[in-house]
Order: sequence, then structure tokens, then C-alpha cells
Amino acid sequence: MTLPTTSTPDCCDVWLAIRGRFAWFDLADDEDISVMPSLINEGHYFRVNFCPACGAERRSTVWNRSEVAA
Repeated sequence: MTLPTTSTPDCCDVWLAIRGRFAWFDLADDEDISVMPSLINEGHYFRVNFCPACGAERRSTVWNRSEVAA
């Protein structure tokens, strides 16, 4: 299985501004790579399936935290 190494492109400026507020699952093989944005409420994870601003699909989003935003 090939692990993702690059971030999924941002869908809109709002996503870029809010992605850091979500909980993410970090890959065990590379802690800089985060996947599947989620919200946590009372110990339960609720996956973010779509961007709340533009409606783009976000569940399978990959975020490489070591990449520097241009």
C-alpha cells in the first residue's frame, strides 16, 4: 500500500482557514501526514464529509503538515 505524501488541494479559502480546527487522524508511519478531518463531541468522532463553506468532498482529504503554504 502506498501512503499519501502530499496534501489534497484546498477547495476554498475557508477550508484553508478552518482545517486546523478539526481533529485529524495521524498516520503511524508518518506523523506529519493527517487524514480524515473530524469533529469530536463527548468522546465521539464525527467525520467531516464536505466542506461547510463550498460543499466540496473532504472526507478523504490528506493534510501533510510539513508542507509550507505558498
